[in-house]
Order: sequence, then structure tokens, then C-alpha cells
Amino acid sequence: MKRFPAERIWLDHFLAVLAGVMAVYSVCISVGLEQNARLLAGGAALAGLAGFGLSMLLEESKIHKADGWFLAFFGFLGLSQTRNLNEALPDGPLPFAIIAAVMMAILLIVGGIFAWRDATLLFLSLPSLVLFGLVGTIDTWRPALFLFCGMILCIALLYARVHQRTMLKWAVEGGANPKLLHRDVWRWQAGPEYAFVAAGTIILLSFVGAPVVQTSLTGVSDAVRVNVNTQLRNQTNRASNPATQSVDAPIGSGPVNLSDRVEAYVKIDQPRYLRRAVYDQYSIRGWRSSASLQQITPLPLRSAPAQTGSVRNGELKPEFSFPEFESVEFSYESMTALSTIVPTPSVVTATKKKLLGLSENMAGAVIVPSSVKESVFDFTVRVPKIEQTPTEIGNTRAVPPAMLDRYLQVPASVGDGLNLTSVEFDQLTDFEKLNQIKAAIARQNRYNTQTPAVPQGKDPVTYFLNESKEGYCDLFASAFVIEARKQGFPARYVTGYLMDSTQLGEDGRYVIREKHSHSWAEVYFEDYGWLMFDATEGAVDVTPEGSGTEDQSLIGRIRAWLSENIALIVGGLALALIAVVALQVYRRRDQSESQTGAKLLNQQTMRFQRALERTVGSPRRFSQTFREYAERHQDSLAPVSNELNESLPIIERALYGSAEISEEESLRLSQSIAQMEITAKLVEKERKAAQKSKQKPA
Repeated sequence: MKRFPAERIWLDHFLAVLAGVMAVYSVCISVGLEQNARLLAGGAALAGLAGFGLSMLLEESKIHKADGWFLAFFGFLGLSQTRNLNEALPDGPLPFAIIAAVMMAILLIVGGIFAWRDATLLFLSLPSLVLFGLVGTIDTWRPALFLFCGMILCIALLYARVHQRTMLKWAVEGGANPKLLHRDVWRWQAGPEYAFVAAGTIILLSFVGAPVVQTSLTGVSDAVRVNVNTQLRNQTNRASNPATQSVDAPIGSGPVNLSDRVEAYVKIDQPRYLRRAVYDQYSIRGWRSSASLQQITPLPLRSAPAQTGSVRNGELKPEFSFPEFESVEFSYESMTALSTIVPTPSVVTATKKKLLGLSENMAGAVIVPSSVKESVFDFTVRVPKIEQTPTEIGNTRAVPPAMLDRYLQVPASVGDGLNLTSVEFDQLTDFEKLNQIKAAIARQNRYNTQTPAVPQGKDPVTYFLNESKEGYCDLFASAFVIEARKQGFPARYVTGYLMDSTQLGEDGRYVIREKHSHSWAEVYFEDYGWLMFDATEGAVDVTPEGSGTEDQSLIGRIRAWLSENIALIVGGLALALIAVVALQVYRRRDQSESQTGAKLLNQQTMRFQRALERTVGSPRRFSQTFREYAERHQDSLAPVSNELNESLPIIERALYGSAEISEEESLRLSQSIAQMEITAKLVEKERKAAQKSKQKPA
């Protein structure tokens, strides 16, 4: 360590920002969101450039020292808008399971702007490490490993430079000679070697230990994987067929390993299907909503049941049109941070507490704006009384065709899967025909949440009905919608949650977990509205034992607890780490001040050491005391023996004694060292002259 970077330069900002850029780019690419990756990585880079400019502009002002306060204030402000910023991303929001990636990206951008000093620059390494932790959990983009190594090297080099500047500052404040820090053991304490060895160790452990850590966190990362699989399928198909539109709900994307994480607590009269979103357009990659189904309208808070009808804003109403209704109290307590949608069993007619800004989508689900901080929502919903027999339910074909065209469309890529064109089938009522379709799908296909992903390039429904014969709810529901449309029935695809009696808790509320996510189909009947058909009913469940059930073992319970409290645990560990680091820095500074004594004494000690070394002609090792060094080179120190015998006891009492030396001793010490320096120069001059004479040829 022969060169000390005494001043912070552009390279320090570049290293901090580059580490963040690689981290945020890797996590977005890992979930197949290229535009988001470019946007967030570019934002972090531009923020770093702006931060460097501000640091140079404000370096001599008092504001420069307040960068940490600016970072904290604007960081919390940005984190409060995480949900809105995530929704505004061009490729669509990141999966909720890795919403922390958006939060870390916000910290990187805000930190890049307000990182003006060494401490705040080093802070930027924390979001980068968290982002690569998420990338390691996802484990879908292999080049991320090399970028991780690059990030570690950037952080190590930045740490080395900051460490050198800190050591230099402390050395100067203590009266030491900074040039001596490159020698002996100080080379590892004050130089970059320690930082680079630490970086190399981390990289080595990442190769060796990462598989072990990843395996141990499988239960915690289940939610991440299922969302990432759907995103990756979306991205893969987009690359293979750029001309087609993206999908909002991919299907057949691989094994479904949803976690036991509690999403919400629901209080209602009986188990019901909770709608979250509806889709009408099918492609080889899944489902998407047309423009009319994407309508968001203010929530009509009615005190009495609304008038029945079939059209709202040019679209079929989400509520039922049954002749008779009943009002049901519905309470939903969200346990998921940043939740924006409250799924409902039917149309909301009133709320217990007036909340401004609530709206509803075409599925009847309630959209909650960011301004609403409530987590508990009490609604009155309007549900139909279903007392009609199947033969009494009306005919779907009586609905105006123009309104149902898109609910009858079937892509040419979808092949035949069910044989229903029989005389007996034609004689059935519409409702009976649809139940025959549902029964046929359940009879010839088995339910298995561990079914592998549909091969690329193959239509999921065709592959499900004719080849794999196994699948999960999204394939069953999609197959039903397609087969119903082929028979002339207007049908749509619906996602939400499935409730049953086993979810009822002792407090009278139903527990909605992530694993209760479900997909089903709905068919429109005039005079009745959208009727639900769940094609998984009656299907044989061949899911491998243990893959879809909650682990009740001690390890399983611990894993479930970790999954539900991971945010609290990480936050606590982060606070503990910050407290430990702050305590260590404080203690180190306190110890440094108490051990070195007054600045004058430090200067005299360094002068004493240099005089000894110039007299002997070799440096003192870090492990040697002054007395050990003097005894080892007793003969060489003969010219300064008198001054040495007078100075050494005073130096030892000053360094190791409990009491401070007196002013008289300090004066004697200064005089003795001054005489030693004069003698040392003469001895050094004679030694060099003798060496030159030996080198001359005879």
C-alpha cells in the first residue's frame, strides 16, 4: 500500500453505482423483464452521476455533511410509493414475492443522488447485496453469478479505498507518519489486501455454499418461484413470437408450489369463490383482458340493491342478474403489505367505513389506492339466491351477439380435445351441456400441481387435453372456457381464491393463504348473469404426497414461521448489524484516542522509532516492542545508548502505564530524541559511505 487515495474521486462513485446497476439489472432479467431492467439500471446510473456532481458542488458547504439525513428522508419517501412505482414499470410490475427488489432499487437511486461521502457510498452496497440475494433465490439467469462476482469486486475495491482514507486520517490525527502504514503488518490492516482477501473469500463461499443455502430456503422461496415461472414463460414466448401481444395471466408454466403464507382473513356467511380478475382473450401463452375488461370505475356505495341490468359502460356487468338476491356482510383483512386489490364474492353495495378513492374492476374486486392506509375492509355484498333447477335456467343465446363476440372466440391454434357431438348431448339444456363439458374434462384429465411446464411452442389447452392429461387449475379452467366457446357458450377465465370449510378458524374467520389461489370459468346466462363452473371438481388428484400439504413437523413449522416473518427477521438483523457496526466504530475511535495519548506524545514516539531504525539500518517489526528491538540490535545502537536508556523508560510508561508522564519527563524525552536524531543521521551517512566504498572496484 504505497499510494494512499487521500481524496475521494469519481472512481469511488463509479464503483458504488456500478455494483447497484449490476444488481438491479440482474434481478429484473431473472424474472424476464428487460424494459424494467434497462429503466431501473439506467436510473441508478444517472442518479450516481447526479450524486457525484452534487458532491463536488457542495463539498465545502455544511450541507455536504447532511447527506445521510437527505438519503434517509427521501429514501423513506420513495419506499412509501413502492406499490405505485412498481405498477408504473413499463414491463408490468415485478411479482409481489420479490417486491423487495423494487424497494432496493428505490434505495439505490435515492442513495446514488445523495451519496456524497464515504459512509453513504458504502451504504449503497447493502441494497446491492439484498438484490443479489433475491437473484440467488430465483436462480433462473446463470450470468447473474458472474455479475455477482463483479459486484463483490466493486464493493471490495471501494471498501479498500475508503479504508485507506480512514486509516490515513486517523494516522495524521494521531501524529503518525502515514508512509509507515505500508510496512510490515500494517500493510494488511491499512491497505487493500484485507478487502480483496475478504472479497475472494465471499466469492469462494458463493460457489461452495450457495447450493446449500438455496436448498435450505426452498420453503421460504416457493412464492418467488411460482411467480417467476409465469414471468419467464411470458418472456420466452415474447422472444419467440414478438408480433403477438403479451399476456396478463400465463398458464401451464410449470409446477405450482404456492406457500402457506397468510394473504388475508375473511369473515363471511359461508365459503365462497373470491374473484380477483377476469380475462376474455386467449392465445398460445395464456389469457389477457381486452380494453373493456380493464375498466376501473368508482365503487358505487349503495344502501340498497341496485337495479338489475346487463350492461355497464358497454360491458356486461360483473354482478349476477338473478331475480332474487340477499345482502351478505363481508370483512377482508389483508395480511400482505402493499396489497392493491381486495377480491370479493360478488358486487359491493355498501361499506361500513367511508373510504375515498375506492373503485372496482370488471370482476367486482375492489381497487385500493395508495392513499388508503386501511388493512381491514368491511363491505356489504350482493349475492344471488340460487334456487332454480338446472332446467329452469335461461338460454345463453338470447343475449345480444354483439356484446358476446369476444367471449366466443377460439384461436385456430387450439385443437380438438373433447368429443361431445352426440345426439344425446344435443338434446340437453344449456346448463346440462356445460356440466357435461366440465365432467368430461375432469374425467379424462388428472389434477396434479407438480405437472411440468407445457413445452414451448405448444398450445397449453391442446397439450393438456390430448397429451399430458394432467395439470392444475389454470389448465382445467382454460380448457373449459375453450370447449364451452366451441359449443357456442360465451365464457371467460377468472382468477381469485377458493374458500372451503377447512379454512375456518376458531375466531370465526376464514384463513386465505397463498396456496388457496385458484382459477375457474364463468358462462353468461341471460336473466342470471355469469355462472361459475369449476372444472377441477371431480378430477382425480394425483399430486405427489407431501408436495401440496402443509409440513407439520418441527422443521416445517419453523420454515412456515420464517416464511411469514421473514420481513421482520431481516429488519431486526439489519438494525442489529447497524448497531454493532456503530458500536465498533465508536469503541475503536475511543480506544484509539485512549491508547495513543496526546498528539505530541504520538509524534515523539514516531520520531523515536525513526531514530532507532535509521541508526540500525533495518525497520522494527510490528510484533516487536521497542525494548525487544533495542536488545536485538544492541551493538548497532551503541552510538545512541545514553539517549536510548533515558528515552525508552519514558516511552514505555507513556504507552503501557496507567498514569500520564509529567511535563518534565516529556521535555527530557523530546531533548533525548532530538539528540538521537542528530546521531542517527551521522551513523546513517557513515553507513552509506561505507557501502559505496565497498561497491567501488579495487
